[in-house]
Amino acid sequence: MVGAGVIGLSCAIRLQDELKDIDITIISEEFSPNTTGDGSAGWIRPFLSGDTPEALMRRWCKETSDYLMQLAHGPNAGALGIYTTSGYEIFRKPQQIPYWSDLVYGFRTMSESEVTQLFTGGYKYGFGYTTLHAECKKYLPWLMNRFTARGGHVITRKVHTLSELYDSYDLIVNCTGIGAREVVNDNQVHSLKGQLIRVEAPWIKHFLNVEEDDLYIIASAESVALGGTHEEDVYHKQINQTHRARIWEGCCRLMPSLREAKVTNEWAGFRPGRSSIRLEKELIDTGRGRTIPVVHSYGHGGSGVTLHWGCAGDVVQLVSQHFNSPAHNKAKL
Repeated sequence: MVGAGVIGLSCAIRLQDELKDIDITIISEEFSPNTTGDGSAGWIRPFLSGDTPEALMRRWCKETSDYLMQLAHGPNAGALGIYTTSGYEIFRKPQQIPYWSDLVYGFRTMSESEVTQLFTGGYKYGFGYTTLHAECKKYLPWLMNRFTARGGHVITRKVHTLSELYDSYDLIVNCTGIGAREVVNDNQVHSLKGQLIRVEAPWIKHFLNVEEDDLYIIASAESVALGGTHEEDVYHKQINQTHRARIWEGCCRLMPSLREAKVTNEWAGFRPGRSSIRLEKELIDTGRGRTIPVVHSYGHGGSGVTLHWGCAGDVVQLVSQHFNSPAHNKAKL
């Protein structure tokens, strides 16, 4: 298993849950709190996933939402950082009902009078709904602890190419995100750099998304995330001060009380953009008289947290198809 973000960890956990006699090692250069998911706003809603087929997006999102809702209703929800959140998306122009409207809770179209009473700036149209929120700085360590408590192994190491692993494992699950550009030489993978500001603003309880202006305000239990950006093919993590000013001024225009908020953190990271999510099995000829199966799951764009549990289910199916044959009673991956 290469990669320890939300995609890699969820795959490892589901493989432990659903398959027996498999020895799993996670290999990664970065772990929480230094993954892309740790910095993300953690809002469960499809976003920046390229041309991935709608049917797949719906299925993966539904499975993930159902799983997270079970956690949100459990006794450890606070410790895991999983809970429901309500809010609005507003627009200046009329919008079609999005395909994911039945995958969130209580989706409704707002009246023009409601939008104009709540928000200034020429917005007339909007949607209101409830969805789920995952604070990855809590959720990812919980997944990792769950993995290691069940005997999973962890190696801190940068993998430059999968060929480094061919002699040591029976199957490789590739969840390298933006790293797939190098690890499997996939030139379709590109950076969608995201940038946000976190503030202390406990009076803000709802999310607000304004795609027309590339702005969002997303409240979590401990902070409020102000964003955002999706800069293509930018590969440095420095804070862009022009974008920072636009985010700050734009969010303060939407909610003027934010000017009283204390800035606690600023973050930038790389969403793994791709023309579509790659989730498939590939048989690779090692050139040493042996083929090795590789299951790929990467290129999730801004939807990694939104889709992680559903995508992990498909990874389990692909792995089990290989190892359920009589020739494979015990496996190492």
